[in-house]
Amino acid sequence: MADVIRVHPPGPYPPHGREVPGEVDLGIRLRELMYTRHAVTGWARRALSDRLGVVARDPMRLAMASGWIDDLPTTWPLGAMIDDARERWTQGPDGEALAVLLRASHLMSPVLGWPTSIDRRWPMPDPDWVKGQIPEGASVRMVPRGRADGTAGLAIVLDAEVEAGGIAESRVLAAGIDEIESDPERFVQALADGVSAIQITTPGPSTEDQHVAWERVREAGDKQLHYERGGLAGLTVDELPRFDELLGEAPSGTWGDRLVASADVLFLPTISQDGSLGVVGVVAWDGPYHPIRVVPGAAEIIRNLDGKSTLDQLAANFEIDSGSLRDILDQLVELGAATAAE
Repeated sequence: MADVIRVHPPGPYPPHGREVPGEVDLGIRLRELMYTRHAVTGWARRALSDRLGVVARDPMRLAMASGWIDDLPTTWPLGAMIDDARERWTQGPDGEALAVLLRASHLMSPVLGWPTSIDRRWPMPDPDWVKGQIPEGASVRMVPRGRADGTAGLAIVLDAEVEAGGIAESRVLAAGIDEIESDPERFVQALADGVSAIQITTPGPSTEDQHVAWERVREAGDKQLHYERGGLAGLTVDELPRFDELLGEAPSGTWGDRLVASADVLFLPTISQDGSLGVVGVVAWDGPYHPIRVVPGAAEIIRNLDGKSTLDQLAANFEIDSGSLRDILDQLVELGAATAAE
């Protein structure tokens, strides 16, 4: 008789803990595959860079891929934070770690070309990858993790039975926006009576009355916003900041006779409101700091700070007077993009 393998779907979030013998947890395997510094700063960064290079000269295609312009610089702080976040999430619910994992998911799913799960928060791997995780000849039973976790589709892919029960999910009440509009107090009371969150199963509010009713309900749920941002995982944490809220300003450098760049520089395509193409410089740090846009000229100066050239030599190279260059370098040192060479 073939071995029976219990398979957990990627689910609404990467689960805590480690995989156990006799089980294949696709959430854990995706966590170990995708949510790593190597993945974020390696193949994901290269893929984003290559794609931007392809569309950079086509206004229409660049407009459709505008999100990549922000995603590429994000791989610097995300890469610096992801390993720690993954390990902290493995140990148990952690709001800051979850915020990092969510940002990684939003970035990595499109890079891989994978759709997201029905709740649109976490990647749903392609069938070939899923099949490759199952030992040859094994009999498969799918173990549901929660509502809209992809179990039904994966059961078809793996020709598997679906096991009753599975991991119990928090109480989430599903409703259409019309139901909420007609009787918002019913849902407010449901939240007071122990329902964890409300899930809208139809397109969201579009009229003023629907917006008013929905905001009334949202304000009544202590973790409603957590659920909207992080799904069932959001209900396990006390606080769920946005990824950008975890980033700060890079520390300033120190002035010296010879300066060296203390950040990486990117030159990225941009498109204006009138459809014209341009280039912007972006300064990015290997740390939990906001990438900052700068004019291309300043970015070029940063790129040429090698720790050997003096101020006068740099001024001659850039054909600019020393006083003006000193003003620019002072700003770059304050920004944390340059510092004295050791």
